[in-house]
Amino acid sequence: VTSYGGGIYLTNTDNVLVTNSEFTSNDATYGASFACANNSTNTEVIDVTMSGGIAQSYPVEVWSDGSCSSVFWKAPTSCPNNTCDNCSGQVCADNVLSCQCFCSGSPDYSCPSSS
Repeated sequence: VTSYGGGIYLTNTDNVLVTNSEFTSNDATYGASFACANNSTNTEVIDVTMSGGIAQSYPVEVWSDGSCSSVFWKAPTSCPNNTCDNCSGQVCADNVLSCQCFCSGSPDYSCPSSS
């Protein structure tokens, strides 16, 4: 078990792109799949599915200390029709608690709206 980001931990980074990836059964205190701290900027995540993660934080799969500037780090919304297929940019966390869509951070995809 890591403290931050069981899959990826970004700290003081710029211009990170994660595409076509799956994060499964990661375990961390904060952010089972992704964690961000110390003013990381311009994170884009496209076509990424996260599932089965374990963390003390919520949302379970993605955590930020609040200093990271990309919209990817903002709070997710519930998946339309409870399926990842309907998330813009295909950025989704699907676990036993809920299905959540995240904003990709890419200008090519609209951010999910609150339902």
